[in-house]
Amino acid sequence: VNVLFNNSGTVNVNGPFTASAGMQQQSGTLNIAGGQTFTAGGSGLVLNGGMLKGTGTISGNVNNSAGTVAPGASTGILTITGNYTQGASGVLDIEIGGTTAGTQYDQLVVTGNATLGGALNTTLINGFVPAAGNTFNVIQAGGAVSGTFSTASLPAGSGLTANYGATSF
Repeated sequence: VNVLFNNSGTVNVNGPFTASAGMQQQSGTLNIAGGQTFTAGGSGLVLNGGMLKGTGTISGNVNNSAGTVAPGASTGILTITGNYTQGASGVLDIEIGGTTAGTQYDQLVVTGNATLGGALNTTLINGFVPAAGNTFNVIQAGGAVSGTFSTASLPAGSGLTANYGATSF
């Protein structure tokens, strides 16, 4: 696609897909399936609404201004080869059902910088109860992690706390 791609429906990326001028997500869902790659050139992928989910790769910058990013197909790893920015109205949804990234809990891998804002929603799944000392690296950046979530919804009684690191959260 050589024009700015505007999505308000459902796009399932089941093979390599390129939006060379970038993509504006207004509503609906962008699902990166089974390790596939979505290339967002130009302005990158801008989430003004709707949801980005899946277990593949976004090649380009992602600006989550008012959408929801939900790595995995239940649990899984979503990779962004670029920078990730989450604005004040953006949401990151994370599911935790064990201690292994990708198969038991969601992870967002960013090769560039991750700038955080907005909300983090965390849900325990499959009856999992975290034990003292368990850690869940839900964001791993190749560059710096800056900013903080304005709200971090952690399951009551789970003992989970939010820890910001230089290159991870």
